[in-house]
Amino acid sequence: MGALLTLDQVKVHFAVRKMLFSTQTVRAVDGVSLSLDAGETLSVVGESGSGKTTLGRASLRLAPITEGHLAFDGQDITSVREGKLNWFRRRAQAVFQDPYSSIDPFMNIQQILEEPLQIHNIGDRTDRVHQALEDVRLSPAGEIALKYPHMLSGGQRQRVGIARA
Repeated sequence: MGALLTLDQVKVHFAVRKMLFSTQTVRAVDGVSLSLDAGETLSVVGESGSGKTTLGRASLRLAPITEGHLAFDGQDITSVREGKLNWFRRRAQAVFQDPYSSIDPFMNIQQILEEPLQIHNIGDRTDRVHQALEDVRLSPAGEIALKYPHMLSGGQRQRVGIARA
């Protein structure tokens, strides 16, 4: 059985305007290769500005890949059109270290967890949300679902991010 996610010499470069007529290339990610098997978890650790978030976004095809290849479940998805990636996005998620910046503070936990289910037309939303909360040890699920992110501790918000994934 092959790797579930494979990055092969992935580069993400951005052109940044330096002055009126000149640009500079910023190498946010420069030649990263890795493979991740089903059931494995990968943590990307580095200093601020080292490209961790850009690597995560590129792995989900949310940032443009300048060079290299990205494969999911054996299928090269480097150049697949945006509209054809729903099957991939349904199966792949990133969980960011700071959950407060990745979840909408104006939505309650129920709404936050229902959002991907709505996007992918998945039914039984309330039951699935409550089960996801129980799976990450946030209970009672019915009460937690009605809370807003600022009402939870940092660890609880992190678990909401995991439940959402």
